[in-house]
Order: sequence, then structure tokens, then C-alpha cells
Amino acid sequence: MKTLLLLLLLSVTVSALTQLEASEKVKTIIGDDLQIQSLNQPMEVDDERYWVFFYPLSTGKRTIIAVSEYSSDFERNKEKLTKIGNAVYDYLIIEEYLKTNKWDFSSLRAPVENTLQALEQNIVKTSNLVSIVQQKNYDLDLTLIETKTDDLRSLLLEANSDIIQGSVMQSNFEATLISYDLQDILTQYNYTYQNLIEFTIEFDDYKQKISELQTKVFKSSIPNEDRQAIYDNLEALAKIDVSQIYALKLQNPLDALNRRLNQKEAWTTESVEAFFFIKNKKEADDLYNQYKQSYTQIIDNQFNLEDCGLGSQVKNLTRTWSDVEALRAFTSSEAYSNQALKLRQVESLVQIIQSRYQECISTPQTTTTPQQTNNDYNAIIIALFVGIIVYVGFKYYQKTQQKEEYT
Repeated sequence: MKTLLLLLLLSVTVSALTQLEASEKVKTIIGDDLQIQSLNQPMEVDDERYWVFFYPLSTGKRTIIAVSEYSSDFERNKEKLTKIGNAVYDYLIIEEYLKTNKWDFSSLRAPVENTLQALEQNIVKTSNLVSIVQQKNYDLDLTLIETKTDDLRSLLLEANSDIIQGSVMQSNFEATLISYDLQDILTQYNYTYQNLIEFTIEFDDYKQKISELQTKVFKSSIPNEDRQAIYDNLEALAKIDVSQIYALKLQNPLDALNRRLNQKEAWTTESVEAFFFIKNKKEADDLYNQYKQSYTQIIDNQFNLEDCGLGSQVKNLTRTWSDVEALRAFTSSEAYSNQALKLRQVESLVQIIQSRYQECISTPQTTTTPQQTNNDYNAIIIALFVGIIVYVGFKYYQKTQQKEEYT
């Protein structure tokens, strides 16, 4: 049983289409287009695996071509191809947009972790400052600063957790290319951006509260030396480097991401339609070039064909070819598809006419096999033998009758 399973596994492995083979197949309909790209391994969509070819978003070109890893054929089901196109668009958003702008998980992780460390230090610094103020019994309430610091830390811990989880999800996707993971990854980006943008808003409020407290310290009756020390300590609390996180607030990747995701349906629809246009045109042109000469030869030989009783078939072919020529005036995907269907009819008619014409002009040849000759000789010998027996019997009968008459 194990041997059988191993053989089955090996047979599947051997039959799987390679990236190079898929690329060569794609070239048959688009030629050597250097702008078209593919993933480094098949993408899994609805439990099927495809070599996927596409143009980068930056090129403005749109088409999606999927070649099945196992059937080695183009995916022609529009619904499935749309799912593949949606997955490719999500992938390109991450690669060309989020990673390029340093908004991906790996780019966000370091600044978030650094800010977390700074907040941890601020918690300690704030606690020390509270102890000093309480020891000297100064009229200064730092409770709000403590609360704000804890809130900022909680927000950033949540964002960091989202980043870590998102990084794992993205690494898993890049290893497997299972399409449905992309939606979860983009949702994770959405959560992360929301938390980080909320952090920047809360951090602005945190700095504002520190500034208000500094003003209160400056106007207080606290001795000058301690007053300056407290003022400087508060100033240090606000000097956390959050510039990279703040860039998210200024550039607003959340709105930009959602805006681009809203364009996915249009991009996918146009890409799928472009594939069918390219494929249908290529198929129609190839069939037209393949049977144009055959059609011309049949028309040139029309009188001989009519002598063989093929006049109605030739007329049918002529009508069908006229439909083909009429469709060639249109350049839509549907027109090319209909043209290919008509040319398939031409193909069938050409084959019928050629086959029957050959039958008509061919002289039937009969041959006698040795076995047939032997059978014929045997029949003759048997007939002669029977004839002799009948003749001898007849003569014997005559003699018997003559003897009876004499007697």
C-alpha cells in the first residue's frame, strides 16, 4: 500500500507543470512580453494550483493569465479566473504599495518595539518623579501622566501583537501562496494601522498634558532648583522618537489602502476580460490562417466536387466562411470567440469534403487472399466428387433396370 501511494505521489510530481513550461505556454498567446511577471511558485485558489502571470500595477497594463499546474491548460472559467485575479491584486497591493512605502509588518516592527522600550522607561521615570514629588510634599498631581503612559503602552502592545501575528501570517503565505490567507493579512494590516494611528492621537494628547503640567510647575511655588529639575524631567518624557509611527498619521495608509482595495473589482474585471480577448483573438487568427488555404483549394476545385455529389457541402462551407469573414470586421472578445466557433465548423466541413472526395476519386481494388483461393479449389473438388458419385449411381440404376426388363 505504501509503495502504491509513493508511486501515485511520484506520478503527480512528475506530471506537475513547471514554471518554465507554463511561461512557454503563456508566450503562445502574448509573445515575449518582458513586463509580464509571475510568482515563484503556483498559487492555490479553491484547492487548485495555478502558475499565475500578470502585469505590475505600476505598468497600467491589465491581464491575468492562470495555467493549471496539473492540467497544463489555461483556466477558462470566468468565475475561477476572477478569484485568481482578486488574489493577485491583493498580493500586488502588499508588494508594490505597502512594502514599497515601508508600511509592511517587517518595516513597522522595529520602530514600534523601540517606542515600546521608550514607554517602559517613561513608566519608570514617571514613577521616580512621583516619588520625589510625594517625598517633598509638592502640590503637583502626576496621576494623569501615569495613566496616559499606561494607555499608550497598552495601545502599542496591541499594535505590536498585530504586527507579530501579521508577520507570521505573511511568512506563511509567502511559503505556501494559499490565496485565502491574503484577506486575513490585509485585515491584519487594517487593525495595525488603526491602532498605530490611535496611538499617535493619544500621544499628542500625552504631550499636551505634559506641556500643561510644565506650565503649572513653572508657575508653582516649588523651589527653583527642584522646579527646574521637575520641568526637565517632564520634558524628557515627551521626547520619545515616534517619527516613523507619526509618518503613518501623515501619510494615512489606512485610507489609502482601503481606497486601493475599492479599485480591486474594476482591476480584476478588466484583467479577466483582457485575457479572454487575447486568447480568443489568438485562437481565431490561428484557425483562420490554418483553414484559409484549404477553403481556397476547395472553391477552386468546386466543379469536380459537385461531380462527386458534394455540391451542398461546398455551399454550406461557402456560407460558413462568409460568416467568418463578416465576423473578422469586429474586434471584440465575443466576436473573436464566435469567429473561432465558426472556424470549428469550417474545420469539420473541410474534413468531410476532403474525405468524401477521396472516396469518390478512388477506384475500389479487390484482392484475393491465398485462403480464399484454397477455399474456392476445395469447393470445386467437392462439387466434382459429388457429381461423379451421382453419375455412377445413375449408371448403376440404369443397368439394374435393364436386367429386370430382360428377366
